[in-house]
Amino acid sequence: MARLQNVHLQSTALGVGCVLVAGFDDSRVKEALKLPTDLEPTALLCIGQRRDA
Repeated sequence: MARLQNVHLQSTALGVGCVLVAGFDDSRVKEALKLPTDLEPTALLCIGQRRDA
């Protein structure tokens, strides 16, 4: 989680939006990202242009 915090802090410093998403369909994300069978997605860190910027 420290890595996520660091990315969030850096994105804020750069003026871009960042949000952590934990409620998603694990199997659909795994399929979309073509993750190997031994990896499971636990969170998505979405970064992009802020609407208020």
